[in-house]
Amino acid sequence: LPIFSLALNPSQVILAGPLTLLGEILLDPIRQRAEEIVRAAGGSVPTIVNSTMGEYSGAVGAAALAVEEWKPAR
Repeated sequence: LPIFSLALNPSQVILAGPLTLLGEILLDPIRQRAEEIVRAAGGSVPTIVNSTMGEYSGAVGAAALAVEEWKPAR
């Protein structure tokens, strides 16, 4: 995991899914562990938050990708 953290170096990680309903009960331990791992590896710790897109965030993302990639027939 530390290698991925350093290689990708995201500034923010956004979590989605049903477990995010747990809020800070879920986020706090994830943030603490991420900080331990990333700091030990010499990286910068990303902000870790829950998505605010709601239960259809996956469908919205898939639709956005389809619109982005769509090209008219010739």
